[in-house]
Amino acid sequence: MIKYFKKYSCLAIAFTILSSIVSATIFVRADEQIVDFSGTGRPNEQTDGGSRGNCGGAIASNDQLTALVPQTMSLTVSEAPTFWVYIPDDPKNLEYSELILQDEIAERPIYRIRYQLENTPGVVRVNAPSDREYQLEPQKLYRWYFKVKCTGGNQVAVGGLIERVTLPPSAQNNRGYLDNKIWHEILTEVGNRLRLSPDNSVIREEWKLLLNAPGVNLNHLGDRPLVACCEMEEE
Repeated sequence: MIKYFKKYSCLAIAFTILSSIVSATIFVRADEQIVDFSGTGRPNEQTDGGSRGNCGGAIASNDQLTALVPQTMSLTVSEAPTFWVYIPDDPKNLEYSELILQDEIAERPIYRIRYQLENTPGVVRVNAPSDREYQLEPQKLYRWYFKVKCTGGNQVAVGGLIERVTLPPSAQNNRGYLDNKIWHEILTEVGNRLRLSPDNSVIREEWKLLLNAPGVNLNHLGDRPLVACCEMEEE
């Protein structure tokens, strides 16, 4: 299954996330102990393991295609989680990108989503499809990949393992997500607020704290811009 994308309009983004962002409170503070996201599971692929790091020629060690996830398996409470990826390349060097999810045990693809990128370089938000047949099941392991096909022909890929977990109603809030190391909801909460208010120094600091948390160690991406990506469009 392949789907194609078109850009979000700024108005659509603002309309869909404004209410939650305005009412949200800062829940990661510089004066409190940040959660340690280190784990004992198999490692994620934050960057491409080979010599390829981007599609634009010379490769800088801190300027590669990067999945914004902990160094080991990440957790979500959503049946359709949001992924965040840093893309260092100019659109002219990108042919297309794909988001791929597969069942970790069966090793079979559940979906493949292809789309074009127009606003890079920057950090993009990639939403998984919410169709019922593609939803993550609780307490089950999945592997996801974000692949970039370069105009020069080579491919770069990042990704990792993700598990959907369940929490009691009392923990289904920002503080509960943080206490239970629910990475995808924490990062998406802060990332959505930062996209709406990119000049807000308090939110930017919170974003940096998450990326620099133990077990994540992506502090070099804290100042990278968050750019509009795309919405799913049927082929």
